[in-house]
Amino acid sequence: MFNDERYRIDLNKQDFFTRVIDLRTQVKIEGEKYKGKDDYDYYESLQLALKLIANSTAYGILVETLIHHGDEHAGKYYAVPIATHITGGARLLLAIAEKLGQDRGLTYAFCDTDSMAYALSDNMDITTFYNHVDDIVKWFNTLSPYESNAALFELEGVNFYNGENEELYFFGVSCKRYTVYNKLPNKQYRLRKITAHATGRYMFDYDLPMPKQMYTDNVSFDENAIEDIDDIEETETELDIPDVPAKMKTWQYLIWYTGIEQAENGLIPTIPTNEWSSNIARYQESVNTPDKLTKRQVLKGIRPYSFLLETPVRTYIKDGKEKKAKYRYALYFSKTAEEIKHTTPYRLDNGQPELLPIYDTLQDRFKTFFSHPEMKAANGSEIGLLARRHEIIDEIVQRNRTGKIV
Repeated sequence: MFNDERYRIDLNKQDFFTRVIDLRTQVKIEGEKYKGKDDYDYYESLQLALKLIANSTAYGILVETLIHHGDEHAGKYYAVPIATHITGGARLLLAIAEKLGQDRGLTYAFCDTDSMAYALSDNMDITTFYNHVDDIVKWFNTLSPYESNAALFELEGVNFYNGENEELYFFGVSCKRYTVYNKLPNKQYRLRKITAHATGRYMFDYDLPMPKQMYTDNVSFDENAIEDIDDIEETETELDIPDVPAKMKTWQYLIWYTGIEQAENGLIPTIPTNEWSSNIARYQESVNTPDKLTKRQVLKGIRPYSFLLETPVRTYIKDGKEKKAKYRYALYFSKTAEEIKHTTPYRLDNGQPELLPIYDTLQDRFKTFFSHPEMKAANGSEIGLLARRHEIIDEIVQRNRTGKIV
């Protein structure tokens, strides 16, 4: 694998799925030796490739379906009875984790797929809390099927700061949209982890300022939580801020930091009106299919694999009234909002130029960022701990992806 004998898989002697995870563990350990050096990116790419291989072969291809002329057809390796047991096993894992926590007097802030964020209960000291969590981790890891004894459950590095357990606070909207942070004596907040859920596709100016008073040391960024919407490719903006991951954008940090400040002061978080939040919302689009090329011929000179900008449109004005829009603008690629203001956009629904465009801003696009309900939680529209939804099945009906009853 990867034309490297160290990553060989012998199917006569080894189980493919466990071997891939063992190799990923091996690559991550080797990569740590090169952290801060040029070779680190190579090992990081390898471990991500192994993760994708594991996910797609162990689950993805087993549920592959293809839509042809409105009908659904099974993929080559379609085996949904096996696939459903994989997702069912994940729910069992979470149920066990929840029960093991309850037995020890622990509650949790949220859980998702294969993780449980235990929360410190009232009247429990921090040492006892971590001892209980360690017990639960050990319980799960005795079930590890891997030669490397790779952990099924483990404490994330975000729990530690300079080698010490640092008291973490959780602020989240859903199981994928959250941040965890430390409170500092000077009334600032040290953001330790930020997820990119619902933000990854958008672009704003490359030079949005980061206020100097904001603490940016040692924050991690979960880009894997980015959700795919409308097949839109995501574009990353480099930051020149020490200790902040390059793939995280300044405005993503600012959304969470200002949200925490408001919540900590007893306010319902909203996106404040500011220089950075008034920036024009857009995303980069690549003309990588014939259909995309056809629809974007309104831009003269656009060729296959060209790049352009598209901007979402929430409302438009007709007869002096504001109405909901069902189209987007397409325009030639520009780096800054100032350049965009001097570029004529074209409507993708009718191909006509828009002489008086109404651009959405960051504030427009994310006005419900902190209030969006979490449908996976039992109390997803309330303020408080996100409780896992317990399902009661009283009828089974098999449907395909198009909604048709099989």
